[in-house]
Amino acid sequence: MVVERLPRRYRTQVLTGQILACLAVFMAWPVAKPSLWILEGWGGLHVSPLLWAAAFGLVGGLLLVTHSPKWAMLGMLLAFPLLATAAAAAYLTLGPNVMTVAVGPLLLHCAWTAIDLKARWRGQ
Repeated sequence: MVVERLPRRYRTQVLTGQILACLAVFMAWPVAKPSLWILEGWGGLHVSPLLWAAAFGLVGGLLLVTHSPKWAMLGMLLAFPLLATAAAAAYLTLGPNVMTVAVGPLLLHCAWTAIDLKARWRGQ
């Protein structure tokens, strides 16, 4: 049976959406970002913090509002590299820190939730 609409959003989906929304606000806030400054020089290109804020905000917003398993799965799949990139930037700037430790279980939950959402979407 294919599920078109989830009766309620997954807890991990909402948590990931909230984390991405908070990262979006942090990236858009006009303050110094000593732990994420490396995101601005991405591969020799200058990437505006507002572009990162938009990416975090769009994916986070998608996760917070969608009840469709297909769109929630897409949001979780997009959240994975965004969170991994932010954690890698924090690691490259500060060395081992709490972000690099906490992001491990969060990324596992992103992957597991995406797999579960895919199964619900396909009705398996």
